[in-house]
Amino acid sequence: MYLGVNLLHDTSAAILCDGVLIAAVEQERFDGCRHSTNFPHEAIAYCLHEVGAKIEDIKGVGITFDYSSFIMNGRPFEQNTVRHDDITHAGRQIQNARNLETYRNAMQSMRDSGLSQFISICHHLCHAAGTFFSSGFKSSNILVVDGRGEDESTSLYLGDDMTITKLYNYDVKNSLGHLYTYVTSLCGLYSHIGQEGKTMGLASYGTGKISIIDSVLKFNSNSYFVDREAMRALKDIADKGIFSENSKELAYAVQKALERAFVFLADDLHKRTGNPNFCFAGGVTLNCNANGKVSELDFVKKLYIQPGANDAGAAVGAAMILHIGDVGTRPVVKEQVYLGPSFKPQDVETYLVQESIAFTKVNNPELEAAKLINNGKIIGWCQGAMEFGPRALGNRSILAAPTSASIRDKVNVIKQRESWRPLAPSVLAEQSSTWFTSDTESPFMLLTMTVRPEFRARVPAITHVDGTARVQTVTESFNKPYYSLIKEYFKLSGVPMVLNTSLNTKGKPIVSSIKDCIECLYESGLDAIFIGNVLIRNALLSKETVDLREEMEALS
Repeated sequence: MYLGVNLLHDTSAAILCDGVLIAAVEQERFDGCRHSTNFPHEAIAYCLHEVGAKIEDIKGVGITFDYSSFIMNGRPFEQNTVRHDDITHAGRQIQNARNLETYRNAMQSMRDSGLSQFISICHHLCHAAGTFFSSGFKSSNILVVDGRGEDESTSLYLGDDMTITKLYNYDVKNSLGHLYTYVTSLCGLYSHIGQEGKTMGLASYGTGKISIIDSVLKFNSNSYFVDREAMRALKDIADKGIFSENSKELAYAVQKALERAFVFLADDLHKRTGNPNFCFAGGVTLNCNANGKVSELDFVKKLYIQPGANDAGAAVGAAMILHIGDVGTRPVVKEQVYLGPSFKPQDVETYLVQESIAFTKVNNPELEAAKLINNGKIIGWCQGAMEFGPRALGNRSILAAPTSASIRDKVNVIKQRESWRPLAPSVLAEQSSTWFTSDTESPFMLLTMTVRPEFRARVPAITHVDGTARVQTVTESFNKPYYSLIKEYFKLSGVPMVLNTSLNTKGKPIVSSIKDCIECLYESGLDAIFIGNVLIRNALLSKETVDLREEMEALS
């Protein structure tokens, strides 16, 4: 058995047993701190529980960062790019002290957890291993893009059977992740780690009045270069980091720059290797629009993006690297996503009885859920094992009809999200190319596709202002209950998709416990929630919530 542990942020754990990935989970699901920086005690305990092991049974432990390398280079993290700590001598001294403290805390936490015998692994190599060995490809190009590793921000690899070979890398000074985070802060959207997705959504509202290609992000025939002085000069365009009309233009500019960089890097990889397969990982590769541009390239045959592409997923790669080094066989990934905790039916009913919460047991929750959705209700859908990674993919989801703009607005109120942010569809895979202009599989909701013009008026709730949608394609083999729900809704409505967003409210991670589910039901104003075959209707919808919904319905 091999355990992978990710520290710093989006802390997580993953475990392999007999070469098979058995469990993986983020610490945030237990401690309630989104993008948690806490040591993953509960995540590790869950992984050990799933394989029936104790710490002393683990043959190898890998952490996803070579801290000894990191503390020597003294380069900043993305938050420090935002604060400009890296451009003054005093700021660099402060950052060096923080780096040393981070290193010491990580080492002490590992020792305190009984994991003093561990191996530190290069961060980008963990990302590369996690995506390549999960892809099932015999060989593939591998692209890792994030804010930073130890001293790299973008890395190009070739994966072949059990070998991963680095081809090229870009240092932290040329970080696409730092650039995107900095612009996110200038747009007034960066309050904490993980806000960059807002910039991607906002980009569609820009008109192209601002361009940062050739001034900030520069290309030659062999590489790209981030001009940090020009990057910082973008603050003169921004309205002092406050959300404004200029935010839309800045978002548009940085998104287009990132898309060009992704296409450039994919082309570079293909020229180096001639390989038509691609694997992506790293937090920046959660950018669905940039991924979508790559998927459309003629030379790209297959594109796999690890569902836990952020730092949490690096824990999977760390465990895999140790397994290969010791055992010499390729890891097996039978389950890509549903690797977290699940609920026992008796525990659900016991909790509801203890809390005096009324519920109904239903024989066909998929059909009953489809009926509620078709009747305009917004529901929680909590089934099976929890998803690993930042996307809700049908087991911890809020679901609604995609056929009404007012439904979209209601969901955004429930989620306490900005009204301009898009919401995603989960579509029956066999119907996807009918409704969208791509026939590419997208099971992890990591590709943007164009909604066919003739269908946009029928599904306004999931159609973004630019006519696109962040699509999840669903097959029966991938998630049978969720597939059945969508199919039942298709029979009722003639529309083979539902609106899907994560089952949580603002500032909180995706629900993990039965208590989380019930609190989300009542706090958000959902109409109902299904936990397994148990239906709980919301008897506490406030008058204010009802009045707001009615007001939004009238406006739409």
